[in-house]
Amino acid sequence: MGVYVIGIHNVAKEILLHFNAFEGSKPLFDSQKILIVRGASRKKMDREKIKKELEKLLEKLDAKEVDLMSGEGSNILAMMDNNIRLEIDPEAESDFMGIEKLKETFEQMNFIVEYKLARKNNIGIFVVVYKDKADVGPCFIEVVVSSLA
Repeated sequence: MGVYVIGIHNVAKEILLHFNAFEGSKPLFDSQKILIVRGASRKKMDREKIKKELEKLLEKLDAKEVDLMSGEGSNILAMMDNNIRLEIDPEAESDFMGIEKLKETFEQMNFIVEYKLARKNNIGIFVVVYKDKADVGPCFIEVVVSSLA
């Protein structure tokens, strides 16, 4: 197991444990340089609590938040996208407008959606938390952790 794999898996595990979502979580994509995982949180969170939990998470990880629309944010997304393309050939490209469009789609389906993009050393982190606006059911967590090296 390479250094990248250990690093990205450890960060993803920390994120899922923070949200009490590790148990039952499923990897959606797992390669040497990128890991995408989905889980269901057992924490009770409303919109404000979700925002605070994301901020606490970044502090706990000692990760620097990155503005999705900044040059650095675009670079991180491009590197994540490239790490996926090394393994498969998706039809669309990732960019912040695609992420905002996805958020709008979830909100139209009556979900609350919050996300953070961050960097910890040479690891890019993208965390999305979403839940039903009616406060029914769990919060779902989507985690993308990618080597930026």
